[in-house]
Amino acid sequence: MEKLDDFKEAYLKIQPVLQDACRKKFIPHITGFVTIRPDKTPVQFGSGVLLQIAGSHFVLTAAHIFDETTKYKLPIGIITGLNDDPALFIDNKEVLAFSVRRDRFDVCAIRLSREMADIMLSKGRRFCTLSDADPLDMTSQQGKKVWYAVFGFPASNQRMIDEGTILYSRAQFYCSTTFDNQKNELDRISGFDPKVHIAIHFERSDAADCDGKASKLPHPSGMSGCGVWRMTDDIPSITSCDVSKAKLVGIETGFVEKFNCMKATKLIMAVKLIYEGFPDLRSAIKLNFQPPAKFIQPVEFRLLLPRA
Repeated sequence: MEKLDDFKEAYLKIQPVLQDACRKKFIPHITGFVTIRPDKTPVQFGSGVLLQIAGSHFVLTAAHIFDETTKYKLPIGIITGLNDDPALFIDNKEVLAFSVRRDRFDVCAIRLSREMADIMLSKGRRFCTLSDADPLDMTSQQGKKVWYAVFGFPASNQRMIDEGTILYSRAQFYCSTTFDNQKNELDRISGFDPKVHIAIHFERSDAADCDGKASKLPHPSGMSGCGVWRMTDDIPSITSCDVSKAKLVGIETGFVEKFNCMKATKLIMAVKLIYEGFPDLRSAIKLNFQPPAKFIQPVEFRLLLPRA
């Protein structure tokens, strides 16, 4: 039986090709956020993934990325297009997160206006649907070793160009396996719950450049809120992976550097948030997948911004 390291070596050889395929599939589904600091400097912070339920369009992200913007009442903009398109700033839109008491979930759902969604669609963005997703992702609870892909905007990948008039930010792809937890590190990660979270091994050296040579990834700070896709249902199939079959399963919510562990909240928690916060979408959610009994139990949530 081949060792995991053997598959990682095989993965590094195919990573440039796989990354190109993933970039074409995933980039239209992701976005990032920008704000303007008090000194008038623009800065990109956090990442997000686009989801459509019935006729409603959402940006899903991690709730904690708005801590500073909420505290200092800074404007929040969403990256709209795939090129040099200007950000759209949220103005009194519906932005939900779980209550502070349940903040271990750390997910947030922003319901976009029809006008804002149309602008993003016209710029090449595409919204995932529940048929593109596996909200429960039971593989992580069943102890299976699978491959996950993460696509977001590391803070270190941004810079000012054109004499400081344009903020440039580049998305980063990362593919890795389920965290092995051989030393029970997950027990020492505050709030980690295998029913709620996914643990992914994140080693910055597990990367290859366009020539297949080993390279180092940027620090994942800034990727919080990005989408997590399950690429395979087992380890060996990564070398023959069909990217079109990847399923959106979670929202990245943190990185524990001590253990090289990236933590994601399962997509089911974001869908549950939408189910509770937007009653008009409950029938559509039930129609798309069969939620577990606990799913329909009421939860507390809060508005990060007031409703329109």
